[in-house]
Amino acid sequence: MIKHMTITIDKPKKEDIKDIQDILREWRTEEDANMYGKAILDEIEGKTTEETIYRNMRFWTAKNDDKAIGIICLCEPLPKLSPFFKSEKPGAIQILYIHNQWRHQGIGRKLVSTVESEARNQGYTELIVRSAPVYETTAWVFYDKVGYQRVGTSPTKDGTEMMQVFYKKL
Repeated sequence: MIKHMTITIDKPKKEDIKDIQDILREWRTEEDANMYGKAILDEIEGKTTEETIYRNMRFWTAKNDDKAIGIICLCEPLPKLSPFFKSEKPGAIQILYIHNQWRHQGIGRKLVSTVESEARNQGYTELIVRSAPVYETTAWVFYDKVGYQRVGTSPTKDGTEMMQVFYKKL
């Protein structure tokens, strides 16, 4: 199916929150969709929370015309990932999700390229990504294709699964 594509990458706006949460619900829990929706709204409104300050979370959306079809977050990496750092200034991609109907059309590449450029501008010298086993046939393959290296595994918060860790020097 050919879709009309006028894709832009920009900072999210309040009116994007519902579309972003719908995207997140395709992949994550309702709780996660609400948590990220609140974090995005906090960034838009200039509010800070302990989590957004600690992780320095910044979001971008991919839009087709005025509809959000993808979301990505650049932030500080979790301290437990420090064994994978190869420099003094690592950053992390926290989330990257594309609406199912828009996958495989270069939108994820555009979002990652935007975040890599932003990361360089902010002085980051590398990016770390963690991805759960449920994404082995989607995100893992994607990060391989866009030049990230698999450098090891890291346990989930509850310790029940090992997440793949990816690395890219900027």
